[in-house]
Amino acid sequence: MMDDTDPSSDEVLQLTLEILQLIESKVSLISDDEMNEVLMSNESIQFFLEQDNPERALLEARNLKKYLMRLGE
Repeated sequence: MMDDTDPSSDEVLQLTLEILQLIESKVSLISDDEMNEVLMSNESIQFFLEQDNPERALLEARNLKKYLMRLGE
């Protein structure tokens, strides 16, 4: 369970919003394989949050955002 007082948790939530916006803006450019990669990364973020490891979830979220930003370039 996420700790609401953890700055990493706050950043993960902010990055999640940014990731969703990136997916929406690039949905027509994302291949099936790329979408599978996005979904697997999202599952990793969720797993680490459930394991009370917001720092690792934050790392995964940052990597996913970078990956999505590169798509369609």
